[in-house]
Amino acid sequence: ASSTPAVDDQRAYCLWATPENLTVVALDQRDGREVWRRELGPFVAEHGYGGSPILFEDLVIVSSDQDEKSFVVALEAATGKTRWQNDRKTEKAGYATPLVWQPEGSGPQLILSSWAQGVSALDPRTGAPLWEVPVFQFRTVGSPTLAAGLIFASAGVGGVGRQMAAVRPADPAKGVAAKVAYMVDGPLPYVAVPVAKENLVFLWQDRGVVTCIDGPSGK
Repeated sequence: ASSTPAVDDQRAYCLWATPENLTVVALDQRDGREVWRRELGPFVAEHGYGGSPILFEDLVIVSSDQDEKSFVVALEAATGKTRWQNDRKTEKAGYATPLVWQPEGSGPQLILSSWAQGVSALDPRTGAPLWEVPVFQFRTVGSPTLAAGLIFASAGVGGVGRQMAAVRPADPAKGVAAKVAYMVDGPLPYVAVPVAKENLVFLWQDRGVVTCIDGPSGK
């Protein structure tokens, strides 16, 4: 039960995995009745599953970053039918939950973080690839965070964060290409997710050191 459910005004969407199946269930909020269930195939990993479903418009989006066949799938919230699926590169199972970002004047972007593809983006309506910045040499566990116009994403091993990138996402309306703005130094989170207030980014390292950095500069 590592995943957090997502809810809209009609249903709750729950996600869990066994080695045999990654399962998504939609429950009616009024009476708990099961509206639909999808089994998305095996989840192959050293550990269990940890990602959470997210909602975008009329879609439930699930990321399965695993040791064998990784993918991202968008299911219709009302029926559970597949709207699109994007097959992903595989390196080592990860547990990051995607986020949706929409730059002013441009279309929305589904931001993902994984060892195999670093920080990347898909079109959340179609699953089409938008950009990719391969930057990691370790497993991703914590989810990406948006702060100060940057995507903060980490990777690590052995319960310790080893890398954290601040990536400037592509913004087609402004002619901005995706790139690494800087790499974060110091004690880094591995499982814990960064949080932000305005331009301040707070990093909670798994062994108990909390760091506040200036988002735009990394200082």
